[in-house]
Amino acid sequence: MKHTPGPWKISLEAVNTKSLEIIGGRDRIAELNAMGVKLDNDKLFANARLIAAAPELLEALKSLRAVAYFQREITDSREGMDALAKVEAVLAKVK
Repeated sequence: MKHTPGPWKISLEAVNTKSLEIIGGRDRIAELNAMGVKLDNDKLFANARLIAAAPELLEALKSLRAVAYFQREITDSREGMDALAKVEAVLAKVK
């Protein structure tokens, strides 16, 4: 694993009206800043929640991939294999 291990969280201490931070352990993962951009607080927090969930999403995707390859109804269908190809493409981005 090359990324900072999870869990990641939104740092409530860093929240102000224009920016916030995502923290993983003692590491600052990201700062989201809406200065100069028309981005409301709902979108800013939605983006932060998605980023903060990244390690858990990655682990869930890996788990689903492992199980899916043993399910014939998935591997024997075009839709199943298309879905697994998307999973593989996403996982390749984080290697």
